[in-house]
Amino acid sequence: MARACKPGQLRVRRKAYTRRDGTRVRATQFCAKDRGAPGRGPKVIPPLKEGALGGPGFLSKPERTRHKLLAASVERDGYRTTLGRLNALEVFGKRTFSQKELDTIEADRQWLVRKFGGPGSFGPRKRRRKANPGTPPGLGSLVKALKF
Repeated sequence: MARACKPGQLRVRRKAYTRRDGTRVRATQFCAKDRGAPGRGPKVIPPLKEGALGGPGFLSKPERTRHKLLAASVERDGYRTTLGRLNALEVFGKRTFSQKELDTIEADRQWLVRKFGGPGSFGPRKRRRKANPGTPPGLGSLVKALKF
């Protein structure tokens, strides 16, 4: 029988599996820090590395400095990774951060999308229609209606 985890930790069970090369990996159990409020369901956001967005005190730095740090993070790690870190910071802090800090995160996220996001980057999605290659644009429904 497995030992009990310390208070504030969860028991994580990993299933056994077989790798592509045929190596069998055994099932295992370990204790991990509980990062959520009681009864809030499975923990699906990976933990943030400390200082990933620009070191300690990121939210207390001036706007211009935060934007420079975010731009450097995009250069270093990519747009989606940086945006994911900001979202994770917001999710982790929604029960502990002040409203001012949450507003700061939201403003930085919007700045990041405006500055680095292009079409299809977490903005409103536009629905594309499939065009019939044999008809000119806009005549698809007319051709269907007049089908001979």
